[in-house]
Amino acid sequence: MRLPTLNISPAARISIGLVALILAWLLMMDILVGIWPDQQNMVKDLRQKTSENLAIQSAVLMQSGDVTSLKKTLDEALKRDNSIYSIAIRKQEGRIVLQAGNHKQYWQPVHAQKSTLDFVRVELSSSKQVWGNLEIAFKPAAPQTFLDWLKQPAVIAIALLVLGGFALYSFYLGKVFSYLDPSSVIPDRVRLAYDAFSEGVMMVDKEGRIVLVNKVLREWSEENNSKLFGKQGKDIAWLKSAFKGEANSYPWIKSMEMQESISGWQAEFQKPNGQIIKTIVNCAPIQDANHQIRGCLTTFDNVTEIDRVNKELLQTMAELNKTKEEVENQNKELIKLATRDPMTNCMNRRAFFENADVIFAEFVKSKQPLSCIMTDIDHFKQFNDKYGHAVGDKVIIAVSRNLFSGLRAEDLLCRYGGEEFCILLQNAPESLAMTIAERLRSEIESHAGSAIRSTQDIHITSSFGVSTLSEHTPDLAVLIEQADQALYASKHAGRNKVSAWRPNI
Repeated sequence: MRLPTLNISPAARISIGLVALILAWLLMMDILVGIWPDQQNMVKDLRQKTSENLAIQSAVLMQSGDVTSLKKTLDEALKRDNSIYSIAIRKQEGRIVLQAGNHKQYWQPVHAQKSTLDFVRVELSSSKQVWGNLEIAFKPAAPQTFLDWLKQPAVIAIALLVLGGFALYSFYLGKVFSYLDPSSVIPDRVRLAYDAFSEGVMMVDKEGRIVLVNKVLREWSEENNSKLFGKQGKDIAWLKSAFKGEANSYPWIKSMEMQESISGWQAEFQKPNGQIIKTIVNCAPIQDANHQIRGCLTTFDNVTEIDRVNKELLQTMAELNKTKEEVENQNKELIKLATRDPMTNCMNRRAFFENADVIFAEFVKSKQPLSCIMTDIDHFKQFNDKYGHAVGDKVIIAVSRNLFSGLRAEDLLCRYGGEEFCILLQNAPESLAMTIAERLRSEIESHAGSAIRSTQDIHITSSFGVSTLSEHTPDLAVLIEQADQALYASKHAGRNKVSAWRPNI
């Protein structure tokens, strides 16, 4: 059976050969001149010196009988040197006199009284007679795990050299490729086909370098091929200004990262003459037969004219809305003129009856209380005769304002005649209607005269008549008539009074 062959690119073969060459050179240099220091010898020398110094101090302190200082010395040595697990002083018969750390856990007896790299035993003597040993358990000098092996200086140095070689090699190749003209690998027929497109077209490789820009996009930027090919978007001023932000946020870079198309990205280009071109950007990644990303095709649709037309339409719509508001305001004003008394802003009789008829029918059907108040300014003719019609108009306005301020939002106020007003109170039985009428009468008597500043000491009062919906009121006209009869009863009783309608009035 024939084994399949590996398809290795020339660039990959060069990289593998470069790595092998670096490793072979490092091994040869280490064999010939020893470029890496012997880690084991360094550790051995350091631990030998540590053990000898500690043995001398221990012997001196033991001879002087200063056990406390000896214990402190062992503890400080253990604390200071993180390569030591435990330290102990053991008598010849095998009994431990002093220790720092868990010596029983870490110490492993050495054969033939000889020390090893990790377990060191030094004889302690007095008067040329050995009376005990200093035992030190060190951490293992040899790497115990794969991570420890990776931390070895030789391994780190080799790794740094290999990575540095790769970095320099990649930098060199990048510089070489950046100065090559990508247009030379694109056939003329392909470039001519893209030049025939009505929208801007740009093609980049997987590193984001431009390999093709069609005629439309070149005309927008007013740059020739030599200023565009082989460069990245971040190195081109008009692309950088159109796509603000980091280079890795450009739409074609995002499209290649996600390996999917991107559409609807908006960008604005400013030509050297100041003209603004608005575009819609669409990106589609280019894949080879093995579905590996080889680059990205980006199109720029010029929507400047469409944007201008849209702005004009929006402006026209805004003007139409403004005109509509003006018409609505004028209609409201016309409705106000048609339904309101121009002097007092009260309802006129026509508008009052249109609304009152509907309310009357609803309250008759629901059998809820409904009341009517008729009021008239007392001795109004005297104001006209004494002060003139201008003051008479001010009297009517002052009374209407007092009436407005004393009514609820749902109540209807109508200027029924010259100085006569009609009020329709919803959900108001006779007792509430009498209370409201009395409050209105008091307000007019107290405040209406002071509202007319052009005339001093003018006294204004009004008389009120109240009627309430009952079996004696078959329609609205009768309810108003009954309130009017009650008003005349107040007039005959001396004016400035409130009277309720009764059948015998």
